[in-house]
Amino acid sequence: MGRIQCPIHGHQGIAEICTHLWKGFQNQTFQKTRKIPVLGTWVCENCFTKNKAQELEGIKLEDIFKMSKDKQDQLEKEISLQYEHINKKIECIECLNTFRLNAAKKNGEQFPFEPFENTLMYKDNEKIETLKKLLLSNFKFQKSKIPYFNHFDSVFLKSGGISYPFSITFYYVINKEDQIKLLKLIDDFFEHIPQKQRKISFYESENWIIEKTANSTTESKGKEKLLLEKIIK
Repeated sequence: MGRIQCPIHGHQGIAEICTHLWKGFQNQTFQKTRKIPVLGTWVCENCFTKNKAQELEGIKLEDIFKMSKDKQDQLEKEISLQYEHINKKIECIECLNTFRLNAAKKNGEQFPFEPFENTLMYKDNEKIETLKKLLLSNFKFQKSKIPYFNHFDSVFLKSGGISYPFSITFYYVINKEDQIKLLKLIDDFFEHIPQKQRKISFYESENWIIEKTANSTTESKGKEKLLLEKIIK
């Protein structure tokens, strides 16, 4: 999946949206959203019906893999024809989620996800940096063991979005008194700002897995032991 730099939500995954939905988002006229099966493109009700996307409902990727080559080719032609006739653009996935949430509110529908409308986002980066400096000036953290970047402190602050909260992740802070001290620092900070939703996690240690081949090296995270988690909604 591609990525996009959004001025509100920061570095995000992309969403493919029909131009009618995006215009409605900009004009604050929230239409019902539909997702075209297989393609994953988000469209308005009119585009969904006009392009006969309902004919693809119920089809899953695993079903396609089980089809004969001729049927796969025929389905690909049908999907390509529908795709070509949609006027679409690429936008931030969290901007789309904001649209979906507002559309659900307007239309009296069930929310598509648990919303976090009162959390620190990328656009609030100045506040996030202030909090990070506060933490670093009041506690000595062990250095992270991120492969090739071991000069970072083992505390990570990640801006939130409409579908997930701002998060603070600590590693190697095992002592309960130290955890309480950090939680109090954070709580005191949030007393003075309106965006209070947050998730705080303490892990025993990092678990980096390095896999090397003849041509490349990859790093990934393995399972890590969670010591304490606090979520403010």
